[in-house]
Amino acid sequence: MYVAFSAATGVVFEENYILCWSFNTNGTVAFLNTSDFPSFIPRDIKNSNARLTAGITTTCVVLLVVVAASLVRLKRKQYRNLIEEWKMEYWPHRFQYKDLHFATKGFGEKQLLGCGGFSQVYKGVLPTNGLQVAVKRILRETDDGVKDFIAEISSFGRL
Repeated sequence: MYVAFSAATGVVFEENYILCWSFNTNGTVAFLNTSDFPSFIPRDIKNSNARLTAGITTTCVVLLVVVAASLVRLKRKQYRNLIEEWKMEYWPHRFQYKDLHFATKGFGEKQLLGCGGFSQVYKGVLPTNGLQVAVKRILRETDDGVKDFIAEISSFGRL
């Protein structure tokens, strides 16, 4: 029996080839002609460089896309929080619930100024500038209560 094989291992891949064989159970095995075997010249260095170049290019493109997306998101966040001075003076203000909760001392009984059919009004002091405010909180979310609240806010805005 004759077997001709080739094997190569590397960091990333492994290649094993059986090139030819000759086997006989009775008598003499035919001799292998090795002149037809492929040449075992090392792989062209160009292939390794092409893979490296492709990997680096792909990594750079992915990083560029991530950086661009981060910059766009940051820019949007800046514009979202941008409040012009004339808006601060004349337009209705928006506050975060946690700031209103803090300003009214947790909507405590001592801060309660009055109550109506669908809401309660609390006295508060804004933590950012110490300004005294009245905070109206809806008690229950009914369609009529929300509509009345929106109508009231719209009236305040026009005033």
